[in-house]
Amino acid sequence: MAGFLYPGAIHPLREMLCAQFIGGDLPQLVPDTAMFPALERVQFYRDAEIGALICVPIHHADGQLYGVFTCFAHQAIPTLSARDLEVVRMFAELAQHAINKEQKDYHNKYTLERQMNGVIHQGGLNIYLQPIVSLSSRTVRAVEALSRFNAPGNHSVEWWFAQAGRANMQVALEIAAIERALDILPEIPAPIYLSVNVSPATVAAPAFLMALRHAPADRVIIELTEHQEIANTAELMRTPDVLRKRRIRIAIDDVGAGYSGLNTILRLKPNVMKLDRRLVMDIHLDTAKQSLASALVYFASQETAFLIAEGVEQPEEHKALRKLGVRLGQGFLYARPAPAADQINRIMSAGTQNVIQFPSRSVI
Repeated sequence: MAGFLYPGAIHPLREMLCAQFIGGDLPQLVPDTAMFPALERVQFYRDAEIGALICVPIHHADGQLYGVFTCFAHQAIPTLSARDLEVVRMFAELAQHAINKEQKDYHNKYTLERQMNGVIHQGGLNIYLQPIVSLSSRTVRAVEALSRFNAPGNHSVEWWFAQAGRANMQVALEIAAIERALDILPEIPAPIYLSVNVSPATVAAPAFLMALRHAPADRVIIELTEHQEIANTAELMRTPDVLRKRRIRIAIDDVGAGYSGLNTILRLKPNVMKLDRRLVMDIHLDTAKQSLASALVYFASQETAFLIAEGVEQPEEHKALRKLGVRLGQGFLYARPAPAADQINRIMSAGTQNVIQFPSRSVI
């Protein structure tokens, strides 16, 4: 029998017992196979020396036959009863549920992969730009590239990236967004910087450095953004070292809230730290937020890094941040995200004086 049944074995249906049950030639419960001489013609029956068996069909969700759940013994078991058949049916139902769930998950993943490939390769992914400005002059110093999706469903950006994660295509989607943003960089007036978002998982992927291989180091900021703690993995830490050698700047998102804690900042030594929008919101009314922002301003100055306030929407927030010593801001108060071409035209019309000058240091 060992030579007949083994993992991965494939046999013609006519050689298996399943055919007899599928055709209705045998009942699902057979206490003694000697009562059915026709089984002698089935190779599996002869090789396995089966004396008793129970076979219950398993179906796909659409009703199509998937196979047969079979239990057998080498000896006849005259005491087998309808109760035993019901037990096997219960296990067959569990197997059927697991099989149908696996097939549904596979179908959903396949559908997602097709959907994401369509977005990536058929014009469904667009790049918008949002300026980062000087709080003193409101002159544009950098622009952040943001993904927007021109695809059916009117779903949010978060939904699309969540779908990409479900399809194991988050890295591919992020790389596509980075490549599209870098394609726009030559159109952005120099020396304004381009900031692109990337998750830790993508940073650790070989395709990430490949996407940056031709990027002008003096114009690019890599913004690490994640809603989970950045793990201290060798793969993740190696990539920032490579970026530093190429003089590509590193930014950390959500500083002061969420998962971008001091430990992450100390390990990655970013050039740019972005104050979380929850810390910026109504900062003019909250002395605790002001104290924390003031401490981060001092910390950034000691680390020769720039601090950017995200999500600035009120003039009072702008004034409070400027008073605290924050030099750069980003938010609806200054400009909303807009298609790249439109935003570039506005920037060129406004001028590009007083751009960011990053400090020169051997270790960023």
